[in-house]
Amino acid sequence: MIRAFNKMKPMQFYSVSHNSFVNEGFPWINRVTSGLFNEAQCPICGRRPRVPSGGDIEATLEPRLGSGWPDVLGCGAYPFFIVSPRVIDAWREERIGEFPHHKVTIVGPLPKRLVYKNQPDYCWLDGAKMQGALFDYNMSGFVGLYFCKGCGAAEFDVSATYDRQHSRKYPYAFTTGSWHAANVFTTDLSPTLFFCTEALLQCARQHRLTNFRFLDVEDGGAPGNTGIEYLEH
Repeated sequence: MIRAFNKMKPMQFYSVSHNSFVNEGFPWINRVTSGLFNEAQCPICGRRPRVPSGGDIEATLEPRLGSGWPDVLGCGAYPFFIVSPRVIDAWREERIGEFPHHKVTIVGPLPKRLVYKNQPDYCWLDGAKMQGALFDYNMSGFVGLYFCKGCGAAEFDVSATYDRQHSRKYPYAFTTGSWHAANVFTTDLSPTLFFCTEALLQCARQHRLTNFRFLDVEDGGAPGNTGIEYLEH
């Protein structure tokens, strides 16, 4: 059994997502056909985001991509965090936690190399219900931050933030004392940007769960970083 907490060492955090841009051979969701809707337009900032309806979704796959089913399925239509039953079972077995999730149904034709392979019953994690820490925008390199009075969306100086975050490496930082001790969680920055503890990485390694991308929060977004090699080949 993996121990989720170690009182003798500081807690290590990671951002976590799929790694389909690096791992070849996995399918890719190209369209969500059911389960997304447009919110009402904010009268102040003008935003009208397309968001999950909070339940099951249906989606199609890129028809020419994929020769094997991963444990984390990438999605280009919306940044869902989609995992297989093996992930949910492993988290339960290792006492990582139970998290709100909803069914993902793949509709339409499958890539030819996947037709005769057992398809997992995927689900997406409902990050809007998993806020477990507050994001420290200043420590993370954001400039001119304020929140829209209409919808509460975070606004910041995009140009100045870009310059600042590219002047040196900025981490993903959390407000001190705001973490609620969950092993998988989101923050007020976004319900689709997930973070986790060392326990999740160790669980993925022990159970050989495929297509996770773990990045140390000290690396921030690090778009060119391919992630931690957690599986031995």
